[in-house]
Amino acid sequence: MKQIIPLLLAACLLTLTVHAQVMTESETQMKWMKVGSPDDVLRFPNNEMVMPVRIDKKTYGVVRINDKAGEKWKYDLKGRDKKDAMIGIAKFNGNILVLISNDASNNYAYPIISRIEGILIDAATGSVIQEKVLFTLKGDAYVIAKLLRNKDGEFQHLMVRHTRWDGEEGFNTRKIEAEIKQSKKIELYAIAKDLTATVAHEYGINQDVYYYNSVVTPDGGLMVLWMNKGAEVVLEQFKGDGVESRVVLPLDWDKKTEIYTALKVNDDKPSQVLCGILYKKDDNMITTMLVDMENKTTKSFDEKINKEYRKQLEDQAQAFNSKRVIIEPMFFNEVYISELDFYQDKVIVIKEMGTPANNSYVNGDALITVLDKDMKLLKHFFVNKQYRDQGRGESVAANVAGDKLRFVANDNYGMGTYAFLYGEIDLKQLQWLKLTRIKEENRESFATPLRAWHTIWLPNSMLLNQGGDPSMLGKKIKGVLNPATYE
Repeated sequence: MKQIIPLLLAACLLTLTVHAQVMTESETQMKWMKVGSPDDVLRFPNNEMVMPVRIDKKTYGVVRINDKAGEKWKYDLKGRDKKDAMIGIAKFNGNILVLISNDASNNYAYPIISRIEGILIDAATGSVIQEKVLFTLKGDAYVIAKLLRNKDGEFQHLMVRHTRWDGEEGFNTRKIEAEIKQSKKIELYAIAKDLTATVAHEYGINQDVYYYNSVVTPDGGLMVLWMNKGAEVVLEQFKGDGVESRVVLPLDWDKKTEIYTALKVNDDKPSQVLCGILYKKDDNMITTMLVDMENKTTKSFDEKINKEYRKQLEDQAQAFNSKRVIIEPMFFNEVYISELDFYQDKVIVIKEMGTPANNSYVNGDALITVLDKDMKLLKHFFVNKQYRDQGRGESVAANVAGDKLRFVANDNYGMGTYAFLYGEIDLKQLQWLKLTRIKEENRESFATPLRAWHTIWLPNSMLLNQGGDPSMLGKKIKGVLNPATYE
């Protein structure tokens, strides 16, 4: 659900087969770490995958692996400008398109981009077919570049959002951040087979709207969530050369406070969009809204984050093995949406609780909420965990497989050690199936943290990322595929 590739990378991969108790695969050494989110994985027949990786502290690349993390080929960006950064990868006419930019990231994590380049890689061999500068950018404002793929990983467009920040740094960080969120225009670039880039669509912005989020639809459209000058939160569907549909979300909030959002399109019904919105009214609020862009209707499930609601959740939520639900008050101060998904006519919302603590962040308990098609509550599932990290981030990752929700979650095992939870929920019967600790060589704890959010889901198994911050790993990077067991 993140929009920017994070720098919390994976140092090694573990494989877990859901239907087996003990793994017997031999250990596989790898000199790279996966980067990006689960969406940054391109899937091919026989469960083979292509993904962006980090090869050393200064070099990124692309690798193709099988379902046991065995490396088939690897391409690295060595020898390029040290400021070059990867925008993303996508399938492209049977091959792999890699987009990079000269990214001189600043303190606000937005890039100064003047050049975007495309590299076409043979999907079978990893050899370079063509490299080409797609275009150069000139202007007086910073831009945000985002590669848009469809659900099968095929390239759709390159989105370039022109902000209203003129690039002048200063002490007024709030002004800079506000101007970064404001937009002058959005350009959608098409790329031809010879890597010629042209502006397919351009959407001019005639007022100081705030950009919150965007997502591509299976049919090639673009959904953008804005706030306009009148402080209305608006979801717009762009298709072709203009706005196809526009819905003002019925949101009553304190206009002086920030809004945090998550978006998910229903792949089976592209006109349906889930909006998860964190905002403040009198209390902190979370609204999960189902928006129908075709009929221009909204249905919402609202949660008021206060002590009364916390007590209500303790009575309503179901823990594994019918254990009593106790939600720590300190973690309930900050509740945020980790993941949104659809299952048939149901909606799944995963929320995590947390709190800042001594120059780090504690990601606390998780709540998996299942709603019906009218956004009425069906059941809350409670996961007790605590995970200390450098900042707030998703420590739960989930995947709908048939009628089951599979999920993994970070959990601290003790001082300097880490644990990993694996759970299953029957979405048809709305009941727990499993919740257990993943074991490595009969141990329940790991010396380096497992990154739940970087989990790669396979039909009957998954690859789990293990590793700390790359700055702690030294110049050389080594990964390892270990045997794993669970009960």
